Amino acid sequence: MNISAVDPHGLTLNGQYWNQALILGSKIKPQPWPEGQIDFNTAASSLTRFVQRHTDPLHNTIILLGTGLHQIFPDKSIRKQWAINGLTVEVMNTPAACRTFNLLLSEGRNVIAALTFSAFI
Repeated sequence: MNISAVDPHGLTLNGQYWNQALILGSKIKPQPWPEGQIDFNTAASSLTRFVQRHTDPLHNTIILLGTGLHQIFPDKSIRKQWAINGLTVEVMNTPAACRTFNLLLSEGRNVIAALTFSAFI
């Protein structure tokens, strides 16, 4: 799996262009992330539920949240929810999250990326 290009509206993953929010991982096939099209705090909150359903054990998973062209941090209550659930979520702009995702995959790390695009610019 390789993200080869990113623009403000989507990304190219394994030769396929995605122009909607998506979630993918080292052990998760790319899939649309409907919550990533709603609003930022709903999307950030839903990440906890998604990760809990798709990872075991959580402490070995690196979680990346791409927030569009700009780095936007979720509300303190959501960051607290992540901490209570034992999640470390790295929040960064989407191009940086894509680069980091590719790097971590190349190192054989267990990673999940939740990526949004123009919805939160």
